[in-house]
Amino acid sequence: MIHILTRINRLRTIRFILIILCGLLIVGGEAYAQQSSKNAKKKYSKRKKVKKKAPAPALPVFTLSGKIMMVESYCGGAAPSRELLNEIKRPKPCLEKYFFIKKGDANSAKNPVIDVIKVDSTGSFSIKLKQGVYCIIQDFQTKPLQLENYKSSTLYQYQGDDCMRKFWADCYQTVDLKSNVSDLNITVYKKCFGDGNPCMQYTGPMPP
Repeated sequence: MIHILTRINRLRTIRFILIILCGLLIVGGEAYAQQSSKNAKKKYSKRKKVKKKAPAPALPVFTLSGKIMMVESYCGGAAPSRELLNEIKRPKPCLEKYFFIKKGDANSAKNPVIDVIKVDSTGSFSIKLKQGVYCIIQDFQTKPLQLENYKSSTLYQYQGDDCMRKFWADCYQTVDLKSNVSDLNITVYKKCFGDGNPCMQYTGPMPP
């Protein structure tokens, strides 16, 4: 009889321990679930707080307009009359040259041409550009600089690589466009020999 009672008490004790363990597991599971839920909410909240960078505001567009005129030179021959000299020196629309526009305050092979200036029969032009600094260049400056092409001439004396690099990099005109510009006037002086390149001095025969 005593043996049976002892066995019953042991079973009750084991049962009590199992109930306590089950309770602890249930409570622990709920606590783990709650903590996981909090962590997930924190991660979501952090992600939600990350703001995307706002796009840069669009730059305003302005009008750049003006005139490009050319003044010729008298290149020899019979003594000209005063009327002829005055006519030669009179500025005329620069119809034989195009000018090109790049961004920046110097010509660079890294910057592409973004627009071309073409004048009408009166020498006038008008283009639209975003606010910024622009470099107006000539046609030869749109191509990579090939120094060897200038060293082989028999009619011109080459003035050196440094001179040519500077001439290629310098803007014909620089424009800091902050508002509409209507009076950009450029005068091109046409030389008798060459294209006005200071790095190529003419040494060939002179006209009679």
